Amino acid sequence: MEETKTLNDIRRLYPDKVREAFALFGDDILVTDRESFFSLVRSLKEKPLHYIMLLDLTCVDYLAERSCLEMVYTLFSLDRNHRLRVKVPLPAGELSVPSLTPLWKNADWLEREVFDMFGVCFEGHPDLRRLFLYEGFQGHPLRKDYPLRKRQPIIPRENRMATRLQKEARSESMLLNMGPSHPAMHGAVRLMLELEGERVLNSEIELGYLHRGFEKTCEQRTYFNLLPYTDRLNYVSPLINNLGYVMTVEKMLGLKIPERAQYIRVLMSELSRVSDHLTCLAAMAMECGAFTVFLYNIKAREFIWDVIEYATGARMTTSYIRIGGVRADLQPGFQDSLRKAVTETRKVLKDVHGLLDKNKIFLNRTREVGTISQEEALSYGWTGPCLRSTGVYYDVRKAHPYLVYDRLEFEVPLGERGDNYDRYQVRMSEMEQSLRIIEQAVRVLPGAPPPVQGAEMEPEEAIRESRIQKPSDRPRLSPTLEGSEKSAYPGILADDGRSIVPAKEDTYTSIEGLIRHFKFFMAGHGIRPPKGEAYFSVEGGNGELGTYIVSDGSDRPYRLHLRAPCLHLLAALESLIRGRFVADIIPTFGSMNIILGELDR
Repeated sequence: MEETKTLNDIRRLYPDKVREAFALFGDDILVTDRESFFSLVRSLKEKPLHYIMLLDLTCVDYLAERSCLEMVYTLFSLDRNHRLRVKVPLPAGELSVPSLTPLWKNADWLEREVFDMFGVCFEGHPDLRRLFLYEGFQGHPLRKDYPLRKRQPIIPRENRMATRLQKEARSESMLLNMGPSHPAMHGAVRLMLELEGERVLNSEIELGYLHRGFEKTCEQRTYFNLLPYTDRLNYVSPLINNLGYVMTVEKMLGLKIPERAQYIRVLMSELSRVSDHLTCLAAMAMECGAFTVFLYNIKAREFIWDVIEYATGARMTTSYIRIGGVRADLQPGFQDSLRKAVTETRKVLKDVHGLLDKNKIFLNRTREVGTISQEEALSYGWTGPCLRSTGVYYDVRKAHPYLVYDRLEFEVPLGERGDNYDRYQVRMSEMEQSLRIIEQAVRVLPGAPPPVQGAEMEPEEAIRESRIQKPSDRPRLSPTLEGSEKSAYPGILADDGRSIVPAKEDTYTSIEGLIRHFKFFMAGHGIRPPKGEAYFSVEGGNGELGTYIVSDGSDRPYRLHLRAPCLHLLAALESLIRGRFVADIIPTFGSMNIILGELDR
């Protein structure tokens, strides 16, 4: 571990507030104590360092090993284009830390989540209560001593405490529930409204209708076996979820990914981005009454999903991007399928522009509705198309290039007002840029796919023939079991036998392959990142999708936390609809593209 220039600067500026400063896996980390924490973070937010965004915060349970919980904060400076992790150990008997709600608005929900899942108290928080679980729930699920399969009876609603909105409601106003069964709330969000006529006086969001236990479950699975769970986060763009997770593990392992696999990953990610934006705008338009646009966008999405299915074998839950590369090479005929999808999608985008851009009804429903300023968006931790709709130039693919994005030409569309219409326009423009990236990537895709028996046939026949190819016709692993094997999938997987899943052909046809398969999956000799922690993020459909992993050197993550962009977006909804009409809630919620799969814990 070593100190970087940034850490040296911080140590020089605040020598009495920093206990430790070091770099690990390329991340800059500070350790401070509870007494110095708030003043240090407040100083970091101000110039000259100007860490203006609270990207995320979470907690790690070390009660059994070190008798403490450790708070982990991720700050970001737009000026310096730099992420900084600040850690605060909390002794077992003093599980409290100053609240950051005076500095950032998204600290409200983030601190409530940690209070809910770990039991940490935040001094000065204006409304500290559970975020996902109901009041009266016993225990804190993400602590290590909470059993994975423990069940609790649900307390009847009439016996629960009154919500904040119920306590603050005026006697002459009306309280109304929108959701969770309301179709615009996507079945998993309850929006409680205080109304005067149809004008929204106040509101409160209630989460916790979609408990999947993603983070808790991942701590009980091996690094390879938890991959399918990432598909179910943002289930509209699962390939990007796969990518964010595997690149975090690869960062810790130091894996070098073959160039061809990197380009394939870019192709799949951008196809997923287009699919994500099409789905968002289809739902938003339909909820505004533009059902034709919904049909057009879903038609285009089908073309995109046909290509994804052609490459991965699945339409949604793909598990295609693997640690070290991708699961399989592109099939013969892929480029023809892709070319058709790109052409048809461009036609649909042109039609949608014609239907909505100057549509009087659509403009009235979206212009100057759901407006947010740059300062407020940054305070809520917004990223992605919603942040860029305010005019802030921040895209992870440009700010922190990964894969081969730095070799490809594309623009970052920006809005001006930060309203619903700008969020629509930014997504429409981003789809054009994604198609542009796809065309570049497929044009310069290095290497040729391996020869497939029956390649002279029609694409569908060739795929069918390739699936019944004899094991003896495929490349094999070396019989060595010490981790020096050559990849059985040249060009699409890293050449690292200790981190790559054994090929099924060898497992089924040789005793050495069977032994290695057993050791990899059953004996715990599989993927084992070194001890430490790492954060890595990719540009998801809704913004910065980050994965934070703490490794104890075993084959399972000690702690895995997801930086879900939707949580930060939804936290701002109450302020966006205050003073507006009930009808304005629908396009505002739709323009934010809230995907509950990645939001609810």
